Amino acid sequence: MTIRERMERMEHEMLSPYAALSENSKGRDYPEAPCDIRPVYQRDRDRILHCKAFRRLKNKTQVFLTPKGDHYRTRMSHTLEVSQNARTIAKALRLNEDLVEAIVQLPTDLFYNTGISTYIWVLTKGKPMSRSGRVQLIDASKCFVKRRKNIGSKRVDLDDACIDLILKAYEGFDQNEVYTADNLVVESKVFENDFFGFTKVTVETAQTDTNGKPLLKKGKKLPVKGATDSEIIPLSDDIDAYMEKNVLPYNPLAYIDPAKDKIGYEIPFTRLFYKFEAPEPSASIFEDIKALEAKETVLMKELFGNA
Repeated sequence: MTIRERMERMEHEMLSPYAALSENSKGRDYPEAPCDIRPVYQRDRDRILHCKAFRRLKNKTQVFLTPKGDHYRTRMSHTLEVSQNARTIAKALRLNEDLVEAIVQLPTDLFYNTGISTYIWVLTKGKPMSRSGRVQLIDASKCFVKRRKNIGSKRVDLDDACIDLILKAYEGFDQNEVYTADNLVVESKVFENDFFGFTKVTVETAQTDTNGKPLLKKGKKLPVKGATDSEIIPLSDDIDAYMEKNVLPYNPLAYIDPAKDKIGYEIPFTRLFYKFEAPEPSASIFEDIKALEAKETVLMKELFGNA
């Protein structure tokens, strides 16, 4: 199986049912042998970028813009901008390229006066086949060395050992495991792209007549004012099945307004890397308290004697 054939097979697994699959292309007016590496749509895009007609756009200014100084838009830059907008829209619709290789969570207090979590996003247009359709998350929040002298709120650094350990985790990709070196800790996990996606649906409750039947207006159910709710449903779940299982048993009059559906993505690092630590047993805590009380009694006697 060629690289192109593997990429075409992955399109079936990754893309929306509404996506135009490469293997379903209508072909060209002048037939040519398929490329062993690139699907037809990627090949078309590359052909456009390298053709003379595209390069001629470089010195053609867009007619709708009145530029000042060197702040002008050429037809080439405009074409690239529109192309990028199309990619963004395609990503939201799951008609997109697979761009994200990995996301690395860095330690807090790594940057000057930035006491929040910061991340490195590893993006590529040439994702290796072994990483296609998946995203690697690397938790390097515990991989740092303390500074000898703080600079404002910057209290930690990444030395060579830290960077080497993060790279080791990145190169390990398929291995969901913890990497350690001395006191440094890095953990890596790999997830399918759709794992992070969700559809936020708007749930309404239908008004009813005296017989308990939903009221309709122009064929649509009338919602009860003030009863609007929402549900976050993973992209991998069927929305109707989710409603049947999780909503309708508690509100039989609930229904979804598809026009208000919103697709989003969330990467909850803290939750994904959280490790439950059982609290200390109450009996052990009680023994510690008794030991402290006994120690306090001895200290009080030494301080005040038998008074």
